[in-house]
Amino acid sequence: MTLSEKGGSQLFMADPNDYRPGDLSHTLLQKILARLRDTGTSGGSASEATLAQIKENGLVAAADADAAAAAIIATAAVTAAATASTAAAISATAGVTAASTAQTAALLAEVRDAIPASDPFFLEATTGLLNGKVAQTLHIKGRRAGFNAINIPQDIAEYLGLTVDLMTELTGSEAFEIVSSSASDSAAGVGVRTVRLTYIDASDNLVQSAPFTMNGVTAVPLTGITAHMLLWLQAVTGGTTEGAVGTILLRIAGGGATHDQISIGENRSLAGRFMVPVGFTGYVRYWQVSTIGGATFDTRLKGTVNLLDRTITTRYATQFHAFAEAGQAIVSDLPWVKFPALSKIKLSTTVSAAGAANRIHSDFSVMIVAD
Repeated sequence: MTLSEKGGSQLFMADPNDYRPGDLSHTLLQKILARLRDTGTSGGSASEATLAQIKENGLVAAADADAAAAAIIATAAVTAAATASTAAAISATAGVTAASTAQTAALLAEVRDAIPASDPFFLEATTGLLNGKVAQTLHIKGRRAGFNAINIPQDIAEYLGLTVDLMTELTGSEAFEIVSSSASDSAAGVGVRTVRLTYIDASDNLVQSAPFTMNGVTAVPLTGITAHMLLWLQAVTGGTTEGAVGTILLRIAGGGATHDQISIGENRSLAGRFMVPVGFTGYVRYWQVSTIGGATFDTRLKGTVNLLDRTITTRYATQFHAFAEAGQAIVSDLPWVKFPALSKIKLSTTVSAAGAANRIHSDFSVMIVAD
């Protein structure tokens, strides 16, 4: 499933840090006027004049629909019949009544600074567009329980377990299969019944597979999938439990090396890695680290990107790092770190003590925007 364009008219975004308190209320009022135009209750010029009056008042200051109609007559010179219809539409669309005007104004004042209309994540979430370009935000999650050595880089992916340090890069020619350690993860079992894989395919597109049906301890081939990077494996349907009964492995066909897993009780894999698909640029804005155990964790967000000019490199370089003590959580807002198409991102850490008791959870959010 490749990304397709969503939404309607082009959006123009100011600087991401330029949050204007009035933006949200102004956007809501524009929607009111658009509704009036769509329903035929007011002509184009009358609607624009009405908008000017509403903007001048900040919100619809009139205490009820009759007063709002009077303001519309004074500014738009519409007919009496149209005025009554317009007043009704305002009341129905905006909820502006004598009893609710003050409450509505207070609510808008409370939320307009919390979710400003100029926030790129808000625009993407509500329209699927950023500056008129297709955009999507993805949340990449990693977890690791146990480390086999100290003071050497170890990637944050649950399937690596205690013994493997780094995730293996794919060539795009591998064949895969899925299998569980429990017969209950099957078509009629109480555990996971079907799974779906999200990945970057051999043509470097972002793809979501069709569901594959589990067959317990018997391996199921993932027919038709070739990948340059696996992103996550997700349970789609299941029985009476909310997660896997056994450990579900995604591995090389024929019982080869594991490349992802859904752990017992979970419904998705947790491997901290991402690749920006072809035709898009990625921007990392958020990163968090949380730990437990008896070690300290020197954690890095790495990418195959040159630190100066943001061009692609062949090796991972540390982009940001966070030093977390055991039991500590760190949340960082990053300055829109750019990753060009086909660049790779992963989470990695070094620990001060080995063993299964030391655990780390880390994730980041990346917005991809069409080039």
